[in-house]
Amino acid sequence: SSAQMQSAAERVHFVQGGQWREEFVGTNALALSLKTQQSSCVFSNEHYMESIHDWVCYAAPIIDPYSKQTLGVVDLSTTWKNHNTLGILAAERCASIIQSALLEQQRQHLHIRAFSTPQVKFNGKSLLLTPRQIEILTILALCPHGLTLEHLYQALYGERKVSMGTLKAEMSQLRDILGGLLGSRPYRLLVHVEADFLQAEQALDAGYVASALQLYTGVFLAKTESPFLCAWRDCLESRLSDAIFKTQETDLLLKHLAHFPEAIDAVERLMELLPSEHPAHQLLVKYIDSPKLS
Repeated sequence: SSAQMQSAAERVHFVQGGQWREEFVGTNALALSLKTQQSSCVFSNEHYMESIHDWVCYAAPIIDPYSKQTLGVVDLSTTWKNHNTLGILAAERCASIIQSALLEQQRQHLHIRAFSTPQVKFNGKSLLLTPRQIEILTILALCPHGLTLEHLYQALYGERKVSMGTLKAEMSQLRDILGGLLGSRPYRLLVHVEADFLQAEQALDAGYVASALQLYTGVFLAKTESPFLCAWRDCLESRLSDAIFKTQETDLLLKHLAHFPEAIDAVERLMELLPSEHPAHQLLVKYIDSPKLS
Protein backbone atom coordinates (compact mmCIF):
# COMPACT_ATOMS: atom_id res chain seq x y z
CA SER A 1 0.00 0.00 0.00
CA SER A 2 1.03 3.60 -0.44
CA ALA A 3 2.49 5.49 2.50
CA GLN A 4 -0.63 7.66 2.46
CA MET A 5 -3.06 4.72 2.76
CA GLN A 6 -0.88 2.96 5.31
CA SER A 7 -0.86 6.06 7.46
CA ALA A 8 -4.63 6.42 7.08
CA ALA A 9 -5.12 2.76 8.03
CA GLU A 10 -3.01 3.20 11.16
CA ARG A 11 -5.06 6.24 12.21
CA VAL A 12 -8.28 4.19 12.24
CA HIS A 13 -6.55 1.11 13.71
CA PHE A 14 -6.92 -0.93 10.51
CA VAL A 15 -3.77 -2.81 11.45
CA GLN A 16 -2.67 -6.27 12.59
CA GLY A 17 -4.63 -7.19 15.70
CA GLY A 18 -7.32 -4.59 15.00
CA GLN A 19 -10.94 -5.53 15.72
CA TRP A 20 -13.22 -4.89 12.74
CA ARG A 21 -16.28 -7.01 13.43
CA GLU A 22 -19.62 -5.25 12.97
CA GLU A 23 -20.42 -5.20 16.67
CA PHE A 24 -17.30 -3.11 17.25
CA VAL A 25 -17.07 -0.73 14.29
CA GLY A 26 -20.37 -1.10 12.43
CA THR A 27 -20.81 -1.72 8.71
CA ASN A 28 -17.63 -2.47 6.78
CA ALA A 29 -16.67 -4.74 3.88
CA LEU A 30 -14.38 -7.03 5.85
CA ALA A 31 -17.02 -7.78 8.49
CA LEU A 32 -19.70 -8.35 5.85
CA SER A 33 -17.56 -10.92 4.05
CA LEU A 34 -16.80 -12.74 7.29
CA LYS A 35 -20.48 -12.80 8.17
CA THR A 36 -21.96 -13.76 4.79
CA GLN A 37 -19.06 -15.73 3.23
CA GLN A 38 -19.59 -13.59 0.12
CA SER A 39 -17.74 -10.77 -1.57
CA SER A 40 -18.73 -7.28 -0.53
CA CYS A 41 -18.07 -3.65 -1.40
CA VAL A 42 -18.74 -0.80 0.99
CA PHE A 43 -18.54 2.69 -0.49
CA SER A 44 -17.82 5.96 1.30
CA ASN A 45 -20.57 6.91 3.75
CA GLU A 46 -22.00 3.37 3.64
CA HIS A 47 -19.40 2.77 6.33
CA TYR A 48 -20.74 3.27 9.82
CA MET A 49 -17.57 4.95 11.06
CA GLU A 50 -17.34 8.56 9.95
CA SER A 51 -13.54 8.37 10.00
CA ILE A 52 -13.57 6.07 6.94
CA HIS A 53 -16.26 7.84 4.89
CA ASP A 54 -13.45 8.75 2.50
CA TRP A 55 -12.76 5.05 1.86
CA VAL A 56 -14.07 2.40 -0.49
CA CYS A 57 -13.35 -1.20 0.47
CA TYR A 58 -13.57 -4.43 -1.52
CA ALA A 59 -13.50 -7.71 0.38
CA ALA A 60 -13.63 -11.38 -0.57
CA PRO A 61 -13.66 -14.33 1.85
CA ILE A 62 -11.02 -17.08 1.84
CA ILE A 63 -12.91 -20.36 2.17
CA ASP A 64 -11.24 -23.60 3.23
CA PRO A 65 -11.68 -26.01 0.28
CA TYR A 66 -12.51 -28.94 2.57
CA SER A 67 -14.17 -27.65 5.74
CA LYS A 68 -15.87 -24.71 3.93
CA GLN A 69 -15.09 -22.53 6.93
CA THR A 70 -14.02 -18.92 6.44
CA LEU A 71 -10.30 -18.68 7.12
CA GLY A 72 -9.92 -14.97 6.49
CA VAL A 73 -10.70 -12.14 4.11
CA VAL A 74 -8.82 -10.37 1.35
CA ASP A 75 -9.54 -6.66 1.76
CA LEU A 76 -8.50 -4.03 -0.78
CA SER A 77 -9.11 -0.46 0.35
CA THR A 78 -8.57 2.92 -1.25
CA THR A 79 -10.09 6.41 -1.24
CA TRP A 80 -13.47 6.89 -2.90
CA LYS A 81 -11.84 9.07 -5.57
CA ASN A 82 -9.89 6.02 -6.74
CA HIS A 83 -12.92 3.75 -6.81
CA ASN A 84 -12.72 1.15 -9.59
CA THR A 85 -15.41 -1.37 -10.54
CA LEU A 86 -12.65 -3.94 -10.98
CA GLY A 87 -11.74 -3.66 -7.29
CA ILE A 88 -14.14 -6.40 -6.17
CA LEU A 89 -12.91 -8.69 -8.98
CA ALA A 90 -9.32 -8.12 -7.86
CA ALA A 91 -10.17 -9.08 -4.27
CA GLU A 92 -12.01 -12.19 -5.47
CA ARG A 93 -9.07 -13.18 -7.67
CA CYS A 94 -6.63 -12.84 -4.76
CA ALA A 95 -8.88 -14.99 -2.57
CA SER A 96 -9.19 -17.56 -5.35
CA ILE A 97 -5.40 -17.84 -5.72
CA ILE A 98 -5.05 -18.42 -1.97
CA GLN A 99 -7.81 -21.06 -2.00
CA SER A 100 -6.15 -22.86 -4.92
CA ALA A 101 -2.87 -22.95 -3.00
CA LEU A 102 -4.70 -24.35 0.04
CA LEU A 103 -6.34 -27.02 -2.11
CA GLU A 104 -3.00 -28.11 -3.53
CA GLN A 105 -1.48 -28.12 -0.05
CA GLN A 106 -4.32 -30.22 1.35
CA ARG A 107 -4.04 -32.80 -1.41
CA GLN A 108 -0.97 -33.87 0.51
CA HIS A 109 -2.16 -36.18 3.25
CA LEU A 110 -0.69 -37.23 6.59
CA HIS A 111 -2.35 -40.01 8.57
CA ILE A 112 -1.31 -40.69 12.16
CA ARG A 113 -2.34 -43.75 14.14
CA ALA A 114 -1.50 -43.43 17.83
CA PHE A 115 -3.84 -46.01 19.34
CA SER A 116 -2.45 -49.54 19.66
CA THR A 117 0.62 -49.77 17.37
CA PRO A 118 1.70 -46.25 16.27
CA GLN A 119 2.05 -45.68 12.55
CA VAL A 120 2.37 -42.67 10.24
CA LYS A 121 1.52 -42.61 6.54
CA PHE A 122 2.31 -39.76 4.14
CA ASN A 123 0.26 -39.74 0.93
CA GLY A 124 -0.62 -43.38 1.62
CA LYS A 125 2.96 -44.55 2.14
CA SER A 126 4.13 -45.76 5.56
CA LEU A 127 7.00 -43.77 7.02
CA LEU A 128 9.85 -45.30 8.99
CA LEU A 129 9.95 -42.94 11.96
CA THR A 130 11.43 -43.10 15.42
CA PRO A 131 9.03 -43.10 18.39
CA ARG A 132 10.20 -39.55 19.16
CA GLN A 133 9.36 -38.34 15.64
CA ILE A 134 5.88 -39.88 15.91
CA GLU A 135 5.44 -38.05 19.22
CA ILE A 136 6.46 -34.75 17.61
CA LEU A 137 3.96 -35.19 14.77
CA THR A 138 1.25 -36.13 17.26
CA ILE A 139 1.90 -33.02 19.36
CA LEU A 140 1.78 -30.81 16.27
CA ALA A 141 -1.44 -32.49 15.13
CA LEU A 142 -2.95 -31.63 18.51
CA CYS A 143 -1.66 -28.04 18.23
CA PRO A 144 -2.62 -27.02 14.66
CA HIS A 145 -1.80 -23.35 15.26
CA GLY A 146 1.80 -24.32 15.94
CA LEU A 147 4.32 -24.17 18.76
CA THR A 148 7.54 -22.28 19.31
CA LEU A 149 10.67 -24.39 19.60
CA GLU A 150 10.72 -23.79 23.36
CA HIS A 151 7.08 -24.83 23.84
CA LEU A 152 7.56 -27.89 21.66
CA TYR A 153 10.61 -28.84 23.72
CA GLN A 154 8.63 -28.59 26.97
CA ALA A 155 5.71 -30.55 25.51
CA LEU A 156 8.03 -33.31 24.31
CA TYR A 157 10.70 -33.57 27.00
CA GLY A 158 9.40 -31.71 30.04
CA GLU A 159 12.10 -31.77 32.74
CA ARG A 160 14.25 -34.41 31.02
CA LYS A 161 17.80 -33.34 30.23
CA VAL A 162 17.88 -33.30 26.43
CA SER A 163 19.74 -30.70 24.39
CA MET A 164 17.81 -28.26 22.23
CA GLY A 165 20.08 -29.30 19.37
CA THR A 166 18.60 -32.80 19.52
CA LEU A 167 15.12 -31.42 18.94
CA LYS A 168 16.33 -29.17 16.12
CA ALA A 169 17.89 -32.21 14.43
CA GLU A 170 14.61 -34.13 14.75
CA MET A 171 12.71 -31.22 13.17
CA SER A 172 15.20 -31.00 10.32
CA GLN A 173 14.81 -34.70 9.59
CA LEU A 174 11.01 -34.48 9.69
CA ARG A 175 11.02 -31.51 7.32
CA ASP A 176 13.06 -33.54 4.83
CA ILE A 177 10.74 -36.55 5.21
CA LEU A 178 7.60 -34.42 4.68
CA GLY A 179 9.01 -32.56 1.69
CA GLY A 180 9.10 -29.21 3.44
CA LEU A 181 5.49 -29.41 4.72
CA LEU A 182 6.64 -28.61 8.24
CA GLY A 183 6.51 -24.92 9.01
CA SER A 184 8.65 -23.05 11.51
CA ARG A 185 8.20 -19.95 13.68
CA PRO A 186 5.97 -21.48 14.90
CA TYR A 187 6.51 -25.15 14.15
CA ARG A 188 3.33 -26.52 12.55
CA LEU A 189 2.12 -29.07 10.02
CA LEU A 190 1.42 -27.60 6.57
CA VAL A 191 -0.45 -30.66 5.37
CA HIS A 192 -3.93 -32.13 5.76
CA VAL A 193 -3.87 -34.36 8.85
CA GLU A 194 -6.12 -37.26 9.77
CA ALA A 195 -5.54 -39.10 13.03
CA ASP A 196 -7.41 -41.76 14.97
CA PHE A 197 -7.05 -39.80 18.21
CA LEU A 198 -8.43 -36.61 16.64
CA GLN A 199 -11.37 -38.55 15.24
CA ALA A 200 -12.02 -40.11 18.64
CA GLU A 201 -11.96 -36.68 20.28
CA GLN A 202 -14.36 -35.31 17.66
CA ALA A 203 -16.68 -38.28 18.19
CA LEU A 204 -16.77 -37.63 21.93
CA ASP A 205 -17.40 -33.92 21.32
CA ALA A 206 -20.39 -34.87 19.16
CA GLY A 207 -21.66 -37.44 21.65
CA TYR A 208 -20.94 -40.43 19.41
CA VAL A 209 -19.73 -42.84 22.09
CA ALA A 210 -19.88 -45.93 19.85
CA SER A 211 -17.66 -44.30 17.24
CA ALA A 212 -15.18 -43.16 19.86
CA LEU A 213 -14.91 -46.63 21.39
CA GLN A 214 -14.58 -48.20 17.95
CA LEU A 215 -11.64 -45.92 17.20
CA TYR A 216 -10.04 -46.66 20.57
CA THR A 217 -8.25 -49.84 19.55
CA GLY A 218 -5.50 -49.57 22.15
CA VAL A 219 -3.76 -47.24 24.57
CA PHE A 220 -2.73 -43.88 23.12
CA LEU A 221 1.08 -43.91 22.66
CA ALA A 222 1.51 -46.33 25.56
CA LYS A 223 5.28 -45.86 25.81
CA THR A 224 5.45 -42.08 25.56
CA GLU A 225 7.14 -40.05 28.28
CA SER A 226 6.04 -36.71 26.85
CA PRO A 227 4.27 -34.77 29.64
CA PHE A 228 1.95 -33.14 27.11
CA LEU A 229 0.94 -36.44 25.48
CA CYS A 230 0.59 -38.22 28.83
CA ALA A 231 -1.73 -35.46 30.06
CA TRP A 232 -3.75 -35.59 26.84
CA ARG A 233 -4.03 -39.39 27.14
CA ASP A 234 -5.26 -39.10 30.74
CA CYS A 235 -7.87 -36.56 29.64
CA LEU A 236 -9.08 -38.73 26.77
CA GLU A 237 -9.32 -41.84 28.95
CA SER A 238 -11.24 -39.86 31.55
CA ARG A 239 -13.69 -38.66 28.89
CA LEU A 240 -14.09 -42.21 27.55
CA SER A 241 -14.75 -43.53 31.04
CA ASP A 242 -17.31 -40.80 31.65
CA ALA A 243 -19.03 -41.63 28.36
CA ILE A 244 -19.10 -45.32 29.30
CA PHE A 245 -20.80 -44.55 32.62
CA LYS A 246 -23.45 -42.51 30.80
CA THR A 247 -24.26 -44.89 27.96
CA GLN A 248 -27.35 -47.14 27.99
CA GLU A 249 -26.07 -49.50 25.27
CA THR A 250 -25.21 -52.86 26.83
CA ASP A 251 -24.12 -54.38 23.50
CA LEU A 252 -21.63 -51.57 23.03
CA LEU A 253 -20.20 -52.14 26.50
CA LEU A 254 -19.90 -55.89 25.97
CA LYS A 255 -18.07 -55.32 22.70
CA HIS A 256 -15.71 -52.86 24.36
CA LEU A 257 -15.08 -55.30 27.21
CA ALA A 258 -14.21 -58.03 24.71
CA HIS A 259 -11.35 -55.83 23.42
CA PHE A 260 -10.35 -54.46 26.83
CA PRO A 261 -10.93 -57.14 29.50
CA GLU A 262 -9.52 -54.88 32.22
CA ALA A 263 -12.00 -52.07 31.52
CA ILE A 264 -13.44 -51.91 35.03
CA ASP A 265 -15.63 -48.94 34.12
CA ALA A 266 -17.41 -51.00 31.42
CA VAL A 267 -17.92 -53.88 33.86
CA GLU A 268 -19.40 -51.61 36.54
CA ARG A 269 -21.70 -49.90 34.05
CA LEU A 270 -22.94 -53.24 32.74
CA MET A 271 -23.74 -54.34 36.29
CA GLU A 272 -25.80 -51.18 36.71
CA LEU A 273 -27.70 -51.70 33.45
CA LEU A 274 -28.33 -55.44 33.54
CA PRO A 275 -31.01 -56.75 35.92
CA SER A 276 -29.71 -59.01 38.68
CA GLU A 277 -31.53 -62.00 37.17
CA HIS A 278 -29.78 -61.54 33.82
CA PRO A 279 -27.46 -64.50 33.06
CA ALA A 280 -24.53 -62.18 32.46
CA HIS A 281 -24.93 -60.34 35.74
CA GLN A 282 -23.59 -63.13 37.94
CA LEU A 283 -20.71 -63.66 35.53
CA LEU A 284 -19.84 -59.99 35.86
CA VAL A 285 -19.94 -60.23 39.66
CA LYS A 286 -17.43 -63.09 39.53
CA TYR A 287 -15.44 -61.26 36.87
CA ILE A 288 -15.06 -58.07 38.89
CA ASP A 289 -13.76 -60.09 41.85
CA SER A 290 -11.30 -62.04 39.74
CA PRO A 291 -7.51 -61.52 40.03
CA LYS A 292 -7.53 -60.09 36.50
CA LEU A 293 -9.24 -56.93 37.77
CA SER A 294 -7.79 -56.85 41.26
